[in-house]
Amino acid sequence: MHARSLKYITPLLVYALAILAFTQHGIYCWFGLIYAWVVIPFAELFIKPDERNMSVAEEELAKKDEVYDWMLYAAVILLYPTLFVFLFSMKETLTTPDLIARIATMGLLCGTFGINVGHELGHRWSRFEQTLARMLLLTSQYMHFYIEHNRGHHKRVATPDDPSSARYGEWVYGFYCRSIIFSYFSAWNIANNDVKKLVRRGGKRNLKHNPPQVANNQALIMALSEPRTLIHHSQKLLQRKRHMHHVPAICVNDALT
Repeated sequence: MHARSLKYITPLLVYALAILAFTQHGIYCWFGLIYAWVVIPFAELFIKPDERNMSVAEEELAKKDEVYDWMLYAAVILLYPTLFVFLFSMKETLTTPDLIARIATMGLLCGTFGINVGHELGHRWSRFEQTLARMLLLTSQYMHFYIEHNRGHHKRVATPDDPSSARYGEWVYGFYCRSIIFSYFSAWNIANNDVKKLVRRGGKRNLKHNPPQVANNQALIMALSEPRTLIHHSQKLLQRKRHMHHVPAICVNDALT
């Protein structure tokens, strides 16, 4: 499975091109954008798509392959140092084209790795991976997505109450603006209802009893920690996953019953 997984490493090339953009000037600032918006789409015109899906056995092997997990964790480990390099690079005196290119490149990273990978990790079961998801969403100030997507969108998908579902015949740019704005409102409404429930159950209206705020603080603390801390937690999580894969099926059934 490792040979097949190698193709998923190629997006990490964007990080190298981003560092080049943040440390150089002129055309070098545009290399990441050219790679993402010109080279890849052009290559797809000539690369024949593979329409074959994995077999059941291949899918099970892929689920147990830690390489895929480490690729997701790498997005967090790489995104934050790259973000700090970007922020420090903005102190330079830049030409307008260089300024636009650097901002657009950082936006590309926050969108493709921050939100997309954050979306995937937000669906994972472990608190550590969910914290990684919030860390990634934090880079683009999009942390409300974790609340609204998992507890709002999945519940109301394809209904008029879901801001993330396009309506029939809706103008795409109108949908974009509506989705962004009302997703915030939805997340705040969900979090507010959570706090009200805690208060009714005897909790206090403070930071300790505010799950969304606690989650945000955990993500911020993890973001400011050293990369080796993230690697340590990643290794512990994968060890637990390996243990779960070796638990006999009869034990799992007994636990469920």
